Amino acid sequence: MLNEWLIYCGLLLVLWWTVDRFVICRGKINLVNCHLKDKSAGYWRFNLTYKLAELPFWGCIQYRLRDEAHPETVIIGKCRNTTHCKVGANSEYLHIKEALTQTSDSHRWVLEVEATSVAGHFNPLYKLFPVKTRLITTPVFLDQVTSEAGAHD
Repeated sequence: MLNEWLIYCGLLLVLWWTVDRFVICRGKINLVNCHLKDKSAGYWRFNLTYKLAELPFWGCIQYRLRDEAHPETVIIGKCRNTTHCKVGANSEYLHIKEALTQTSDSHRWVLEVEATSVAGHFNPLYKLFPVKTRLITTPVFLDQVTSEAGAHD
């Protein structure tokens, strides 16, 4: 009797973990928009907008700028921690050195943003299968951005 009760409780716990991770997806970072804003002080500035329904236990935003004509040319940004975020809408700039994009003769680049988050300590499925969200922008023509600063949003 006790063993059956423990088995049922264990199955309910595993079922709750599965629903929590794969249906509810607590702590998910919703990537809303990312676009090239301007060029300032030798950096391309991409404005990234994202929303949080609740703060994740751990979160990271990574980005890659890939040359569309030569896909093997990739500029990878460092993982940005989400500890500074707040619940609701957030916005930040992704800076990429202009000199890195001048190594290619192409001016069409694709920005890929990936957000990874883990909701908490008590559900091991979040650690095994973190919540990932991807946003891929349309090709950006870097040679068409002429302003050095102060472009409108």
